[in-house]
Amino acid sequence: MIFVSAKYRVFLLFILFVCGCKETPEPEYEYIIENISKHTVIAYNNDATSPIDNFEEVSLEPQTRATVKTKSPDGLKPKFRSSDPDLVFDIKRDIDKKTYYVNADYKYYEYTLENLSNFTITVFNNDTISLKDNFNEVTIAPKTKATVKTKSADGLKPKLKSSDPDLVFEVKSDAEKKVYYLSADYKQYEYIVENTSNFPITVYNNDSSNPKGNFSETTVNPNSKIVIKTRNGNGMVPMMKSGDRITEYEVSGKTYILNAYLNTLEYIFSGTSKTVNIYYTTPEGKRDSLLNVNLPSELKFKLFGAETAQITVYKPYVSGNITIEVYFKGKSVHKLTGSDPHLRLTSSYNAKTKKATESRSAPEEWPCGVYNGRTLITGPRGGCYYINSNGNKTYVDRSYCNCD
Repeated sequence: MIFVSAKYRVFLLFILFVCGCKETPEPEYEYIIENISKHTVIAYNNDATSPIDNFEEVSLEPQTRATVKTKSPDGLKPKFRSSDPDLVFDIKRDIDKKTYYVNADYKYYEYTLENLSNFTITVFNNDTISLKDNFNEVTIAPKTKATVKTKSADGLKPKLKSSDPDLVFEVKSDAEKKVYYLSADYKQYEYIVENTSNFPITVYNNDSSNPKGNFSETTVNPNSKIVIKTRNGNGMVPMMKSGDRITEYEVSGKTYILNAYLNTLEYIFSGTSKTVNIYYTTPEGKRDSLLNVNLPSELKFKLFGAETAQITVYKPYVSGNITIEVYFKGKSVHKLTGSDPHLRLTSSYNAKTKKATESRSAPEEWPCGVYNGRTLITGPRGGCYYINSNGNKTYVDRSYCNCD
């Protein structure tokens, strides 16, 4: 029988107590997480339902790795996050090396660009404020399509350009199909062309030295207006033709007023007088006349450097009336009329000042036939008389008066 002292027994009991209460620690397993992206990534696992998969949070800079420990022998179940909420994560595992490769990048969304125009268009987005909308520059030939990717799920914000700086662009989209339809064409500027003449005028521009100002041939009817479009925002230069007529234009804002006429200066004579005599001075300074002219009639001049033209019309009768109307470059500028017996009307027009002057005269008495070889003269009351041998007036019966 072995005797154990009380003191020793207490010591053995203490040793047994300590050894019996201490638990054996659970083993830990090491895994490597490697960040192969260009973004800082935070790896962690704090799953309360599976504590053996948990590990402490670790921040991985781009292109770095870290070692983490868990109590799970079956591999790592890492979770990831980043300061950029738009990043998505892709994980690949190398079982043999117990390594987890994490790649962080933005999710890309595809959109189709369709060029409907006849011009090559370059499309891009390099917005430094909204980087999600950016995509690389892509050149799209006429009538073709291209696909681009951006980080924005809210649609594309394309910017357009071309080698031709005069092109303007239009973009229309189909949100459901994620398709953007692109159009390119030259900006058009509108001008009003008004024909104020009595003749049709054809307008066009085919100047090869300035193609921006070109437009197709079109005819403007008399006293009407049309709209012409060109690529030139600094005005237009209409070329004109109207048979053998003279054409010219003037500009009022964006309105081009056209005129066409046969002669620079035209005189139109009309009235009920049987005939008239016309006396005039040509633009060359030559005096001339037209006698016993039937009405209506007209006389036309081209002012070759002359400033003023003058016309006198004489009515060699008592009854009837006469009218002179003056046209300068196809526009009526002066009109005078009268019905006095044996009336003379004179019109003078200055092409430089564009002012007309007139004069008129009629005798108080005029020849009124013949009686016994003596000339009859009109009287103040409508009768007629002749001067007798004494120098006095002798009135005759009105039946002898032939005043017209």
